Parts: sequence; C-alpha cells; structure tokens
Amino acid sequence: FDSDQEMASKLGIPVIIEKPFSPISDENFQKAIHLAVQSDYIFIAPGYWGRGNLKNLDLAISLQERGKKILFLQDSFNQYWDYTEGQAINKLNFLAQHHAEVFSTITELIDRIKNDCLK
Repeated sequence: FDSDQEMASKLGIPVIIEKPFSPISDENFQKAIHLAVQSDYIFIAPGYWGRGNLKNLDLAISLQERGKKILFLQDSFNQYWDYTEGQAINKLNFLAQHHAEVFSTITELIDRIKNDCLK
C-alpha cells in the first residue's frame, strides 16, 4: 500500500493496482485506459520516473489523443527526477507540445479546474 493508493481508497476513488517497482502490465494498462476515459481531467503528478512507471506517460499520450485534458506542473520537467535517460522528459515535452496544460503552481491548476466548474 502506498500513500496515493491509501488516499484514493479513503476517498472512494477507483485505482488500478500494480506490483510495487514492477512495469505496468498490458492488462493493467488497458484497465487504466478504461477507467481514465471516464475522467474529465488527467493530472500527472510530479515525481520520479523510472522504467516501471514510464508507461503512465504513454497512458497520458493515449488519453490526450482521445481528447482528454492533460494537466501537470512545470516541476514535472525536473531532469533529476527522470531515471529513464530522458524518455520521461521527452514524453512530457510531447504532451506539452500537443496542448497539455502546464502550470507553475498547484493553485493555478486548481483555479483552472474551478473556472471550468463555474461555467
């Protein structure tokens, strides 16, 4: 159990669970797509990128191609968090170049979502 999973469970948010420090299986990737297409927004949290979770960025790219709104923080571009020899940063750049919205602060991101809700 990690903290994200624990919080999602407390909030009643469905999650797809993969073995810790393991690559994302094709089966769970498909489950994640099915779950995520039901969301209004896809938020990519800043954090460390390794071979095991790089497929999450492929998921975001796939969802972006399906018209989903992708949101993430500028902090996500931190090269020191990328343990994939630049693959993660390249995928984040791809998302940004294809209209993902990049925010300087979490407050800006939340305000963006609030504004949508008030329309």
